[in-house]
Amino acid sequence: MKSWIIQILLLALSGLLAQPAEQWKPHDRNRPQPGVVDPDAKQLPSKTFAPSDAVVLFDGSDFSNWQSIDGGVVEWKRKEEYMQVVKGSGAIQTKQHFGNCQLHIEWATPEAIQGNAQGRGNSGVFFMSRYEVQVLDSYNNQTYPDGQAAAIYGQYPPLVNASRPPGEWQTYDIVFYRPVFDRQGILKRPAAMTVFHNGILVQHNAELIGSTVSGKIEVHGPKGPVMLQDHSNPVRYRNIWIREIEERQEIFAPLIFPSEAIVDDTNPLQVKMRSVPHDLQIRYTLDGSEPNRFSRLYDNPFLIEHTTIIKARAFTSSMDSSLVSVSDIQYVDPKVNGIYYWLYTGMWQQLPDFAALSPQKQGVVYDPALDRIQTPAEGFALLFRGYLRIIKEGDYTFYLRSDDGSRLIIGDHMVVDHDGVHGPEQKLGTIHLSDGYHSFELTYFQEKSGHSLQVLFEGPEITRQPLPANLLYLEPPAK
Repeated sequence: MKSWIIQILLLALSGLLAQPAEQWKPHDRNRPQPGVVDPDAKQLPSKTFAPSDAVVLFDGSDFSNWQSIDGGVVEWKRKEEYMQVVKGSGAIQTKQHFGNCQLHIEWATPEAIQGNAQGRGNSGVFFMSRYEVQVLDSYNNQTYPDGQAAAIYGQYPPLVNASRPPGEWQTYDIVFYRPVFDRQGILKRPAAMTVFHNGILVQHNAELIGSTVSGKIEVHGPKGPVMLQDHSNPVRYRNIWIREIEERQEIFAPLIFPSEAIVDDTNPLQVKMRSVPHDLQIRYTLDGSEPNRFSRLYDNPFLIEHTTIIKARAFTSSMDSSLVSVSDIQYVDPKVNGIYYWLYTGMWQQLPDFAALSPQKQGVVYDPALDRIQTPAEGFALLFRGYLRIIKEGDYTFYLRSDDGSRLIIGDHMVVDHDGVHGPEQKLGTIHLSDGYHSFELTYFQEKSGHSLQVLFEGPEITRQPLPANLLYLEPPAK
């Protein structure tokens, strides 16, 4: 690579890597445009050779490794060594599913220029059907930076614009690491991508802020298909191969002391952290957001004086990161906070009629967690009632995970109905809530073989988290 190209690349890296993506809104046209770098002018050979351990997804011979997204036949054109998008035929995806991987793909936008901005040579390469590297004719074609060629769509512009002219073949070499979720569906480590466009580094271990399609964190399995987008432009693809990559070497998540606490007094709580081994760098957040390399650095114990979700990750000197540790510190007022519960015993295969039963035990807990109540190993049901305080009006999504059945009612609205005998599964529902106090009813039963119950929510300026104990009330405060 020419020395002046290296210098431009290093300038781009030093300038852009220091800025978290959260500084900019998706598709912000005020975001700085990446500098332009001319890639090697030599034309790509029509045939390339895949590594011996690669899966060849397309070599021009057929569509045997591909299908439509509904499982049908591929309706795109196949001519000589390439495939071409057919407008209106829909996206296509691989029959085989992949997790961590290295993908090589070559693409070309139409030689005849039609349209501008996002209407010019638009397509996309998706991992697990959710995480897109944008394909676009970005040669002398300006658009919002996080939507140009080699952008991680809606999140990160490329470090530089390394596009070739329309009609010329271009390459992506992409290393993709899948997101990691815990058993409760909480994100422990985000997806990450490194991208080379025409041999030039344009994304460096960029950590994705959820799906590029929905803009949200979506819980899913460890593997998914590679998908190519039909965006109504006749974009061509060829020489596609993929290598599966083993899981990243595990870096232990930092230890947070305490790991959780409900504090019913006004004395500040001291929080300590420790990495294993001790020489790792710990970065943490106090607002429920995912910690990254730009988050605040832990160097000494600190005090928490109000309800806080602490999230922390450990980083090596090369910026490889651990899973996320979480500590939920909740300050409550024992005079007003809490919810009532009633415990019933019996065997059911669906939620019982609680009005027809006599409770075996009743009391008050700060949150609807099973470990707050001494329950039988099986054959029991619980009814929780209280009030949920909403600080800001808006749409709130509630995630109800249980083994077996459960149901969540807020006001007179059934938000989540997750009844029946089943394993530890999650359902969700969304409701618009005004600010103020809303009646809250949660019911649950356990038949046999293990039990679990968890309620999470997210809403305006609130990341997904367990219901905070300081927002649960026995009764609405007197006006």
